[in-house]
Amino acid sequence: MWFLNRMMIGQKIGDIAYVRPAAVQFQGPYLMVDDVVIMNVGLEASRRRILEEGIGVLIEPKDPDSKATLANLGQRQAILHDVSSLLGIQMDVGEPEFVPLLRRHRKTGALAMVVVPAEKNTQALLEAVRRTPGLEASVRRPLAARAGRLADSHRE
Repeated sequence: MWFLNRMMIGQKIGDIAYVRPAAVQFQGPYLMVDDVVIMNVGLEASRRRILEEGIGVLIEPKDPDSKATLANLGQRQAILHDVSSLLGIQMDVGEPEFVPLLRRHRKTGALAMVVVPAEKNTQALLEAVRRTPGLEASVRRPLAARAGRLADSHRE
């Protein structure tokens, strides 16, 4: 039974991507995680709170197939949902700057996320992201097609 149950478990984000902590910073009013712009935060008090209590995460795909899977909007929403439900968030009505956000780096396909959790624990956040299941509907295999192999920048 254990073996059969184990075989039915699909991929997790930790299987298809490298998940690591990332620097949260501001360039003027723009909130950034590493070099990815997340959003514009206008209030100085909100900027201070994000810098003090926020955690940044970078999710880097391991291969082009993973890059295509992580590009799926549903998969990105699943990551945010799991993180928010497991760790909680410090957001109240009328505080849109504290909504957990995830943006995609256009060139590398890496996902940059910033969250202001109820309790600041980077290891718990990284584990929550790694254990998020890969959605069946978001799995893409562009390398299975000839055109996908020709467009693969990792094989140059």
